[in-house]
Amino acid sequence: WGGNASAATHKTYGWFENTVETGIINPLTSPEWLDHFAVSTISSPQTTCTAITGITITAKDASNNTVTNFDGTVTYGGTAGITGTSAAFTAGVLTGVSVTPTVAGNSKTFTVSNSGKTGSATFDVTAMTPPGAITSNTPQCEGTGITFSQGSCPGGTTCYWVSSATGTETNNSAATYTTATTAGTYTVWVRANNGGCWSTPVTASGTINPLPVASIKSTALTTNCAGSYQATLTSSAANTYLWSTSATTQSINVSTMGNYTVTVADINGCSATSEPIIVLR
Repeated sequence: WGGNASAATHKTYGWFENTVETGIINPLTSPEWLDHFAVSTISSPQTTCTAITGITITAKDASNNTVTNFDGTVTYGGTAGITGTSAAFTAGVLTGVSVTPTVAGNSKTFTVSNSGKTGSATFDVTAMTPPGAITSNTPQCEGTGITFSQGSCPGGTTCYWVSSATGTETNNSAATYTTATTAGTYTVWVRANNGGCWSTPVTASGTINPLPVASIKSTALTTNCAGSYQATLTSSAANTYLWSTSATTQSINVSTMGNYTVTVADINGCSATSEPIIVLR
């Protein structure tokens, strides 16, 4: 050839892991690079409103080594209804974690997360035992309230009368609750509470029946063939009648001056007494 040949230039590249030469840390193998969290196994079943204790959470790299320089916190979540934020980790590990599930069902999760890195455990959760059945002295008649009585309250809980199926009032844990005395239908609910966690409610209804109407109509005094005066008194319609004369029919004939009343009762057993009617000659 007529010119000087130039030699080809060759470059050689190398990968130095965790070396002084490069100062580069390989994120695939470094024990100091957070990849996920490991949550210790949680047995099944657990119970809503009852704490799960002794959980261990460990910060891990991609090779499942403990990330010993992780000293942050994690946020709690998952389908078991657990919320909150953890304490700080020590050397990549957090022990003695206690959390309380609030949602019942199979395959519920407890998850932890920090900056998009997550970990979880799966377990079954049964519902906290609800209070025992409510009993009452229903029905009542207007003027007398219904007394509802709580059933048994699950151990470790306090049972409250609440205003609805989802009520969370904590101002009445008495064994009984008595309604107003006005006629109508009354419904009550009781829920058990354990540290702010609520059971499903138990409910009962009762009725206060209105009183019947008690009144008397009278015919004018008449004279019979013997010359005696007589009046016919008739009660308003009812199921049973009891006159002040001890008569038990709807109408009575009276021939003596005086005051007369009738007490009537309806099919519900509610009774009322009429105003007196005065018979004069």
